[in-house]
Amino acid sequence: MKNLSNNIFSVLALALAFTACVDEDFEYPQDAESEELFILALDADEGGALESETDYGLEVAFQDYFGELPEAEVTISFEIKDAEGLQIGPEDNQLHIKEIIYEIDDCTEGELDFTFNAEGTGTITLKPDPEIGMPEAFEVVFSLPYETVMDDGEEENESLLEDDLENEDDRGFVFEITGITSDEESIVLSPVAEFEYIVLDNEKITAEWELDISEEAVFDQFKEAFSPINADLAELDYSEVNAIKFEFQFEELAIKIELIEEEADECDPTDFSNKEIEIEAEYGAEDGELELEGSYLVFNEGDGEVEAELDFILQATYEVSLSEERLTISLQSLEDEDNFNEEAYYNRENAYTFNLNRD
Repeated sequence: MKNLSNNIFSVLALALAFTACVDEDFEYPQDAESEELFILALDADEGGALESETDYGLEVAFQDYFGELPEAEVTISFEIKDAEGLQIGPEDNQLHIKEIIYEIDDCTEGELDFTFNAEGTGTITLKPDPEIGMPEAFEVVFSLPYETVMDDGEEENESLLEDDLENEDDRGFVFEITGITSDEESIVLSPVAEFEYIVLDNEKITAEWELDISEEAVFDQFKEAFSPINADLAELDYSEVNAIKFEFQFEELAIKIELIEEEADECDPTDFSNKEIEIEAEYGAEDGELELEGSYLVFNEGDGEVEAELDFILQATYEVSLSEERLTISLQSLEDEDNFNEEAYYNRENAYTFNLNRD
């Protein structure tokens, strides 16, 4: 389970999503200007995680607001419904609520009280924390079907959704906030109150892949292809890199360049992990065509300060081999706001081709 801070959506992003989706006919339950209200909203888009995951966190947050949040306790009712390929219930092999957490600081989480029944309905009690007051956001953590297995003498949770099939049927569920109750009338619910979760099939491009960099020439090609959109990568030597991984999640790709150098965890100085350089992008993949869209920072060569942030588009083709558990990506073009068409960083058929193995 990742820290809430790693999953949290910004309040501004929620506000924009709310603005884009609100029904124009919606009327708030009191006669007040919108800035006098404290609107509780969830991420109303679809979302999902790989079928190997055993839990998933969804944030609910107060939208952009003025002043301090009210201290009045709030009871939030919810329903999990429209489950496909999953059974709702309290057991490990069923879909249910695992916990409701909120962030106290970067290293500490609190928990909210909640109820849950076998029909998928329940309540969440939102109340002030002794240290931070009313949490401005919390995360509903869903427990996805799993079984407990022994691995090297230790218990581990193993997803029951993971298989070796390219599943044709949809699997997922809908989470809906059905109402809120509070003595504080200024706390209201956003009219967009549903979230749809989708299980991502690991047999498609949505999986975790690793680039074999046992040969330095492969790393050199990767560096040449992607360094225009990442200044840190441009400075790397082959001897500094431990692994390169492509993680295709729900509509988002994270390319993680894992370094040999380690760093201590900010919350546990005794826990060390490899440093990482990360390239992030939204992606669309269909019928062998792949498009990445994102942005990157441009730094001034003189003082190293940020000079600009530019949007980029990378076009590619891809092919997944189920038998070999291999993903082949052929990059076609890379351009940004300042370099496009004839001036693109590169624009030719199969400019760079990379073979990745399922991680």
